Formats: sequence, C-alpha cells, structure tokens
Amino acid sequence: MYPGASLASAPPAPPADPSQRSLLQAQQIQNQLSTRDLLGCEVTLFLAFAHLRSADLLSKSDPFAVVSSFDNATRSWRPLGKTETIQNASDGSWVTTFNMRFVFEEQQPLRVEVWDHDSLSKHDFLGQAEFTLGNAMGCPGQTQMLRLTKPNKKDKKERGSIIVHIERQGDSLNDAKLRLQLSGTKFDSKDWGGLRASDPYFIIQRRVNGNLIKVHQSEWVRKNNSPVWKEVEIRMDKLCRGNADEVLEITVYDYDDGTSDDLIGSCTLSVNQLIEAAKSRNTFQVVHPPTKKKYRKSSYKHSGLLNVLNAAIIKSPTAEMLEYIEGGLNLSLKVAVDFTASNGDPNDPRSLHFFNPSQPNCYQDAIRSVGSILQAYDSDGIIGAFGFGGVFQGEVSHCFPLSGSSPDVNGIDGVMAAYQQSLGTVALSGPTYFAPLIETVAQIAYNPEQSQRSQTYTILLILTDGEVMDMDRTIQAIVAASGQALSIVIVGVGNANFGKMVMLDSDDALLRGPDGRVAERDIVQFVPFNRFNNRGDLLAKEVLHEIPEQIVSFFHKKRVLPNPPLRAPS
Repeated sequence: MYPGASLASAPPAPPADPSQRSLLQAQQIQNQLSTRDLLGCEVTLFLAFAHLRSADLLSKSDPFAVVSSFDNATRSWRPLGKTETIQNASDGSWVTTFNMRFVFEEQQPLRVEVWDHDSLSKHDFLGQAEFTLGNAMGCPGQTQMLRLTKPNKKDKKERGSIIVHIERQGDSLNDAKLRLQLSGTKFDSKDWGGLRASDPYFIIQRRVNGNLIKVHQSEWVRKNNSPVWKEVEIRMDKLCRGNADEVLEITVYDYDDGTSDDLIGSCTLSVNQLIEAAKSRNTFQVVHPPTKKKYRKSSYKHSGLLNVLNAAIIKSPTAEMLEYIEGGLNLSLKVAVDFTASNGDPNDPRSLHFFNPSQPNCYQDAIRSVGSILQAYDSDGIIGAFGFGGVFQGEVSHCFPLSGSSPDVNGIDGVMAAYQQSLGTVALSGPTYFAPLIETVAQIAYNPEQSQRSQTYTILLILTDGEVMDMDRTIQAIVAASGQALSIVIVGVGNANFGKMVMLDSDDALLRGPDGRVAERDIVQFVPFNRFNNRGDLLAKEVLHEIPEQIVSFFHKKRVLPNPPLRAPS
C-alpha cells in the first residue's frame, strides 16, 4: 500500500474463483455495451501529403503526422495518434490509419500536424491543417485537400498540403440492429400441474468468457402455449458483437408471479439462422434438459416449437445516409428567424436579439452550431435565410428574405450577416405564424425530378421564442409536406412556455391534420434551447439526431437507392 492510502480507499480485490472472475468480466463488458453511444458509424481516416516544403538543407523532409480531435467537454485538443515516418519524401501517403466514430449531429473537429523527423535534434514543425469530419464526408469521394499553415504566422509561404480521405468501415454489423419477431407452437403447460396453459416468455443469451449473458428478454404472454411475441429491434453489437454467425441460446420460460419461473426449454442458433428461418419458415425445437425422468425417455422429442415470423438486419440510419451522400445526395439548408415583438427591443441587453460582440445571442449560437454541421453536405454552399413575424417593406410578413432581396446567401457567415443587417431594417411585430414559412419552403423543396439520378433533401431550421398561433394551419402544412424531401427542426429560444410545440414533434403518433389527413412520416423535431444551458454543441446533437433516419425513410418510401460513390477529384 502506498504511503497515506487507507484501507477504505483500496479497490475491492477481484474474486479468487476464476469462474467468478470471468463472470464479472462478462458483466462489465455487457454494462459497457448498454451504455455505449450508438449514434453514427465507424469510419477510417487515411492521410497523404503533397508538395511538402523541405526543412533539411540537402534533402527532402522525413514527414510524420500527428492527429488530434477536439474534445467539447474539456475544450481542448486530444491526441489520437501519429503515423509512421516516411524517409526523404515531399509527396506520398502514410500507411497508418485512424479509426473513429462518425456522428452526423456533431461537428467533430480534427487537426493534423505534419513534422519533419530528426533523429539528432528536435523535430521540425512543417505545418498543420484543421477540418471537421463532416466537411470531409461531404466532399466528393469523401476526400479533401487542405493547405498546411503555421499558427500565428502571417507569411504566405507554400508549405504543402495534406489529403484527407474517409471510408466507412465496410458493412459493419456493430452499427446495425436485428428486427425480430418470434412465436411459439404447443409449448408444454407448466401451471397447475400441467392443467393450465403456460405464460411463456423468452430470453436470448450469448457466451462471454464461458458464461451465458442475457442480452434480451421478451414480454410474457398470458395463458397461451402458442404465443406471438411483439416485434423488437436489438442492437447487433449487444446481441452478437456484430458476428451474425455467433451461437446464441434462446430459452423459453413460464412466468410465475411470486415463485420462480419454470423452464420450458431452449435451443441454440445464430442470427443468420434466424434470418434464413424467417425466409424458409423452418422451426426450432425447444428442448428441456434431461433433469427429470420424463425428459430422459426415448419418447421425449421436445417441449414445443419456436417459429421465426420476421428476422432482418437493419442498417444504422447514419451509415445508410452516408451511402446516399457518397452517391451524390445534396442536403439543402434553410434557416428562419423569429422577428416577433416578444423577443424584445434588439437595443435592449435583455432582448433575445441583442448583439454583444463578445458573446453571441441564442439565435446566433443556434444558427452557427446547427448550420455549421449541415452546410458541410451542401455542395453549392447556398443557404436560404428567412425571417417571419416582422414588418418587412411596410407590412407584417410571415416569410421574408433576411437579406432584403433574395433568400439565398453564401454559407453560415452569409446567414449571420443577413440576420444582423435585417435587425436594422425590419421592425419586430407578430403574431407567430409558421404555416406561410413551411408552405414556402415546401414549395422550394419540391423536386418533380427527384429520382435515382437526382437526389436532394431540404432541412428547415426554425428559431422561435414563443408558441405558434396558427396551430391548425401549421399542422396542415406539415402533413402536406410530409411526403416531400423535407425535415423541419424547431428550436425554442428563451424561457417561454413551449408546451404546445411538442404536438408538432410527433414521435409517438403521426400528425393528423384538421381535415383528418395523416402525415406520411414524422418530419419535425422540436427542442427548447435552454434545456442545454445555451450550449450550442449539445443543442445540435439533440436536434439533428433524427435527421439520418428521416432522410433514409424518405428515400425508402420513394424506392430510391444510394447511387455508386462519386469519385474524388484528381
């Protein structure tokens, strides 16, 4: 024990029994799987370099690269690793690659520093480049060339470039789910001495370090020896570590209230066997172990049959969305800002529109945080910037261009400039109407040529400080737009009561319009900004996490598949 340590602070000793130790390790692995962030998908980063400036007098540099990622929690750069050194080269590529998790709704800044290796003295710094994983993913061929610079250096010397290339890690099943529905046929009756039907449920287990670990448990079905269980989706990494051939054990029990449940029987199979059985309608015999005489008789065959009604592997929405982006899908961003009077006089420091050069207001923070992620996938960089609820050109308008003429501006910086400029020309008014804005953007998003070759998708970001006053018409506009290539993200700014806004975010049931028409799919996500203590990065993560699934579901409904990946520019 080190000096000053107490017995109370010492960690508990591991179990002496090897079987107990392995069981503890298995449980720890299972706990890690349960808490793992499943958003996104795994990707690999490849690095190359071109036209490196030499730091040596008589030869070319011996370059190696150091890769770091920015940690939003600590607001600092965290090293991911470094490449090997390549001798005497100004152009080439490193063999070392970097695996990481791509999350669509996060910005994920990365930095690559390039150094000239010197075995006799201090390594020479050649330059660095910073980029986001999303920017690289949004480039044709997922390849981006970046000019090397030196921080705080004002000279414009050419230092060379790095070439960043991102690849998804094949069709990794770790990011997928198994959609599964099972039923049973003629299970043994276990209640009242076999006189009453069982209340069956099943559990799925896999082996970790020689021990069976439960990965799923179904609901129990009352008094039914031929039950049909609900369809479920189970994460593949939790179910079988992404290995569709790993042997699983499915055990069926009879549920008993107040006493221990009775074993009906079990069978062993794999995910691939489940999928095949769903196609061929094969069944699996549920067999009780020979613990009693009746189970040891030659006449005993099984205790019922397990049927696979449905079994299919569902890809991660982010991974599937990336397939569309790799094939040329273009995301178009539209931003709309609330100009109603409830925001307060922009000249008053208490106003939600007040400009502080050292501290962005909530509108600026939300636009920058969410827009910076989405603009990476917009090939032309043009963003539609709108306002609503203000006096525009002499009358109240519920959908007007922030720039005063055309809604199209260049990138997020263009949106910010148009927003600041409009506060000097547009008087705040009201009320808060969404329908004219949604109808206008839906018309812009409408693409009659949407097809296998022409793939576009629009995301409308609405920033508002209060409740919508035209709820019926807004719901009708959303329902009408639900069949189009459109998602709507609503961010509530300030401390107003946004209770009614939750109605538009129809996660539990699809929206129904006043005329009885039901939305084709859920296209709205609402989040109040103050829930995240005005942290823009956390806001972006929350409001964008449904976008990949909404994009994929739209193209599935239209039977439009991802195109072959675009080639990177030479």
